[in-house]
Amino acid sequence: MAQAIDYTAVRKIPAEPTGAAKIFQFHRRSNILHSVFTLKSRIQV
Repeated sequence: MAQAIDYTAVRKIPAEPTGAAKIFQFHRRSNILHSVFTLKSRIQV
């Protein structure tokens, strides 16, 4: 599964494979932060 994701990321940005990996890592991190934030807001309400 990870290989398939890496392949699509590299295919989207063929000139910058490392840049694509960084973008993917950042996207995953922001997704986790977003889910934590929504959980906190749900607990407050």
